Amino acid sequence: MPVRRFLRSIAYLLYGALLASFLAGYAARFVPPEALWWLQLAAIPLPYLSAAVVLGALPVLLARNWALLGLNGALVVLIVIRFWPVGGGGDPSSFTAGEKLSLMTLNYPSWPSHDRARRRTDFLRLVQRERPDVITMQEGWHFYGPDGTRLHARDDMAMLADSASYLTSGPLRSDRSVTHVPIFSLFPMETVNTFVIAPDRRGTGADVTRAETTWRRRRLVIFNVHLQSFGSAKPWREDNTSILSPRTWIRYLRQYRDAILRRAGQAEQIAAMIEEEPDPVIVMGDFNSTRHNWDFNRISAGLQDTHAVAGSGRGATYHARYPIARIDFILASEEFVVLSSRAPRVRISDHRPVIASVAWREEGLAASAN
Repeated sequence: MPVRRFLRSIAYLLYGALLASFLAGYAARFVPPEALWWLQLAAIPLPYLSAAVVLGALPVLLARNWALLGLNGALVVLIVIRFWPVGGGGDPSSFTAGEKLSLMTLNYPSWPSHDRARRRTDFLRLVQRERPDVITMQEGWHFYGPDGTRLHARDDMAMLADSASYLTSGPLRSDRSVTHVPIFSLFPMETVNTFVIAPDRRGTGADVTRAETTWRRRRLVIFNVHLQSFGSAKPWREDNTSILSPRTWIRYLRQYRDAILRRAGQAEQIAAMIEEEPDPVIVMGDFNSTRHNWDFNRISAGLQDTHAVAGSGRGATYHARYPIARIDFILASEEFVVLSSRAPRVRISDHRPVIASVAWREEGLAASAN
């Protein structure tokens, strides 16, 4: 019947579009954005495209299309390879409290809202309850004097030092400095440097803080990073713009293309900095991309994604109200054994925090030997 053939054609067309979108998102991790920048957009919904591919096997089976079923089966294998937990985490009970390094990262912008006091209280309670050894913040501006001491900070950032007894310091330089990516810790940071990587004409780029310290008699380098975002302007938020207008989408696609290309350049430079480090490294922050994007793959090369190794729950961090993507990460070099990682269900920002625990791998091996 013509109607049945028409519906079948539509079904195959939709199925083909699903497979093409899935393959584009899957390939985004490996293809430099300079070649095919739009693949990075397809990577964002990859978990949901993967679920649709798995569910799509059922109607293909009912239709007895064995060729498509074989293709679908091959794609399911790719899904298992990508999403199967990495594993290899350590047993937290094998380490004493002093042998564990607790870490937290959070993008915490300043919102001019009526609930600012409540957010500030909830944030302080979270910090006091978790008591991480190191906290990295994004969009939490701090001013530092020429000697690296704190001069001024946003009130909800200042309370980390004033009410929670955390230490923070800036770079040693001839004048005062400001950073939007401060590092707080319960032990001193010995050398701190701040960078703005690949800035545009307004001076906006990837904010990076690099700190050297010693923990349990070993040298350690900590990076706090905040990569390029797509920007706060969204087509569905504009009052005088038609969301159905091709001009609207062309303008925003150009905006997204420029952000993707700039973020790729920033990721390349950050990865080069990490590769030059002779000491163990921990990288924390807001990547503004998922683990399926090229940027994450470039920066995380040789490092452990704490959530992939020992995470609990989905770990999605954005948006805090309805988290659909994991764009905030804690990465650790192979000298560490990852003990835990999670993204608590708190709404003190538009991001959820990531909290992880690691330990020196050699101390775990020594304990096992004894």
